[in-house]
Parts: sequence; structure tokens; C-alpha cells
Amino acid sequence: MNKQCKKCKKTKPINEFYVHAQMTNGRLNICKECVRDRVSKHSQTEHGKEVARMWYKTPKGKAKLSRHTKRFRRLNPEKYKAHLVANNAIRSGKLIKQPCIICGDKKAEKHHDDYSKPLAVKWFCRKHHREYEGR
Repeated sequence: MNKQCKKCKKTKPINEFYVHAQMTNGRLNICKECVRDRVSKHSQTEHGKEVARMWYKTPKGKAKLSRHTKRFRRLNPEKYKAHLVANNAIRSGKLIKQPCIICGDKKAEKHHDDYSKPLAVKWFCRKHHREYEGR
């Protein structure tokens, strides 16, 4: 069985639409791809960011963040150790936080090219860090 997406006007298989009890055929009238696109764009707005900040303060949000953190630490022990060492060095004054090496933004984050050298970091603002990593 196929259905046409209200947003992109493409006809797709019914399993490409989320289940929605209030729709006549039990599926949402916008395909999963269009929904993901809409949610992604909304999360970049100020309102979307505020909603996310508030959600992570709820018990469910805190639990999800905790699960994500534990999973990251388990799957990336070398990265986690490098982050710990660098953060401790910043706190003790051995490593001084610098502005972005590209634009000079003072709100910069550290980047490790080699996690076996935790104090060898480059400083990037969020935008340039993502560009540098190719995201």
C-alpha cells in the first residue's frame, strides 16, 4: 500500500509514514523524511533550543543524558580520558583556554587531533570546529 506525502508530494510505501492513531488510515500524512527535516530545522531555532534545554531538566531528559554519557564513555575510553586530562589541566592552569584560531571568538572549544596527546589541543568556535571535522 502506498501513500502520498502532504509535504513533498511523493508517493511512498506506507511504512515510510509514522503511525498516528488520529489519522483515518492510522498513519501520519507527512513522510518520515519530511518530519525529520522539519524537526531538525526546528531544533536550530531559539525556541527549539529552549525546548531542548527545558526537556533535559526533566527526569526523563536527565535519564537520557546519563545513558548517553555512560555509553559514550564506554565506547570511547581514549577520548574520555583525553577530555578529563585536558579539563583538569584547564582547571589547574596548565592549559590556558584560547580563542578560536580561525575567527578569534572567545567562546571556543578544544579539539584533539591525537587523543594520546591530551594536552595538544586546537581551539575552535563551534562553527569552525564542525567545519574542521567535516560535519
